Amino acid sequence: MKIDIVSDRRDGKGGMETVFTLLDTELRRRGISVRVILSEPSIHVEWESTLGDVYHVMKDTSWIDTKDYERYEKIQRIEMELFYKNMDKPDAVLVATKGFEVPIRSALGPDVLIFSWPHLNLNLRVTDDGADFKSADGFLALCEGIRKQSIRKNPMLPAFTIGNPLDIDVASVSRPKTTPTFIYMGRITEQKRVDWIIKAFAKLRKKAWHLKIIGGGNLESQVFQLAKQLGIYSRIEWLPFQEDPWGQVQEASALLLSSWFEGFPMVILESLARGIPVISTDCPVGPADSIVHGQNGFLVGLEDFDSFVETISDVMDGILPLPSIDACRDSVRKYDASVVVERILEAVNSLKKVESVGL
Repeated sequence: MKIDIVSDRRDGKGGMETVFTLLDTELRRRGISVRVILSEPSIHVEWESTLGDVYHVMKDTSWIDTKDYERYEKIQRIEMELFYKNMDKPDAVLVATKGFEVPIRSALGPDVLIFSWPHLNLNLRVTDDGADFKSADGFLALCEGIRKQSIRKNPMLPAFTIGNPLDIDVASVSRPKTTPTFIYMGRITEQKRVDWIIKAFAKLRKKAWHLKIIGGGNLESQVFQLAKQLGIYSRIEWLPFQEDPWGQVQEASALLLSSWFEGFPMVILESLARGIPVISTDCPVGPADSIVHGQNGFLVGLEDFDSFVETISDVMDGILPLPSIDACRDSVRKYDASVVVERILEAVNSLKKVESVGL
């Protein structure tokens, strides 16, 4: 069997890159031929060495004004179609970037299975009528919340919940014996609402705590300034993006996530795999698919800041017992890369059988 994984340009340091590497490795381990097709070379191209066969649709994009996104997107799709017209046909294509289904279908024709496999909340960037998926044969959902969104937008498209692959063979992180320690790991952007975390800990300034923030983004300077204004900047350990962010975490009470929205955040799964419970907003979509309140973490209302603060405070004071390390780790075994790949292959084979019956 031959499977292509298709995406637009990657940064080289994000969660999707981890997903691609895990899938590529597991599929090849099973003897499946895998190609990773990227519209352009990654920003941090060294990441691509973790993959097998990598192809770039456009090797040089210096002539394109990427700020004119509408034109840039059209060029990407034209180049994607031309690229596939000169490639051997795979058996199935997993399309991680919305809109690439159309040019790939145009180039490959009807006898190749195409799966839409978006890594985002569909309510943000997908038309209500599901037109984006009309060139696809099936839909691969990262979580049940996204699968339900896909059904509402296109009820005729077969949808499969596969999860995100995870390396569960990682060492657990110890709980602190004295000072409660909290971690934020990710981008500092509007979506992530890191200011909530800063404001929460400012309200808890009289308590003993340690907060480690690992990441960066366009709101980094604003968050720094907020922490200074609230008088807690020096109490926070600030670390930029790391090649191995979890290598910077020696002990932790809980991971924090305060996002407005998500797709299916890998950082939650990675945290739980290390035995670290998660305190998260119940944002659409993703957290509620992996966090069972009280069993491996805690969910608070999307706009319930007071509950967010209270939950952190109760953990600090020992009023709210933390789920055990084993309970956290056990909760994500269903996302082991081998299990997710099995679900993908079941989806491919089920649609192959449908096609055979149709013939």
